[in-house]
Amino acid sequence: MQNRMPLFTYGTLQDIEIQRILFGKQILMEKATLNHWRIYSDEEGYYFITEEQGSFVEGHIIYLSQEELLIADQWEEVPTYSRILVVVKLAEGITCKSWAYVKDNKKGKPIKNPQFSNRPREEVIVEAKKIAGRHDA
Repeated sequence: MQNRMPLFTYGTLQDIEIQRILFGKQILMEKATLNHWRIYSDEEGYYFITEEQGSFVEGHIIYLSQEELLIADQWEEVPTYSRILVVVKLAEGITCKSWAYVKDNKKGKPIKNPQFSNRPREEVIVEAKKIAGRHDA
């Protein structure tokens, strides 16, 4: 996708309602797997990933413009999370480099069947609306 950067998502950015709130539209998603990483939840219910041989994280690649990527940075509270380049495997077996968010403080519990978030959905939606209000102003 021309002038769009891939971002590997494994939590709330996969949710269509969150995408519409943050970016003003639904973002095209493509299934992807991040090998040798595992998803965890911190004490507050926020997901993060950390390298772990033999594990994998299933998620999606979304393709964002530079402006949308900066909104995603706000959403992921950079520098609480850092955006790094990783190699993901797409559904067709093709690999590609993608951005992903990782957390510097890696204290948490492994998640076996990750869903949207370990936090109440209503809370997450309220937070997204606050971020959207900042970049609309």
